[in-house]
Amino acid sequence: MPYLQPPKGKSPNDAKAQRAALALRIDRAARDLNPFLMVFAAGLVLLNLTFCLGMAVARQPVEWSPPLRNGAVAAPAAVSPAVFTEGAPATRPGH
Repeated sequence: MPYLQPPKGKSPNDAKAQRAALALRIDRAARDLNPFLMVFAAGLVLLNLTFCLGMAVARQPVEWSPPLRNGAVAAPAAVSPAVFTEGAPATRPGH
């Protein structure tokens, strides 16, 4: 299979020079873009930490207590409903 001949008027050195110029342009663009990317990455890390802390707080058990009204003292500890129904006949609601 014969090899393709380079186009007339263009030498292989021209292609190397174009690749070198492209590499320099990409390097210059990356140098200008790096500070932005570092700030962006730091913001993503901060957002991730905030999310993880929020999820850690959300996993904690919730303790509920009734609100205090007009400076009243806190309600006594909850008592099991079985204490009030011991010895009483079991009834269904509405009967």
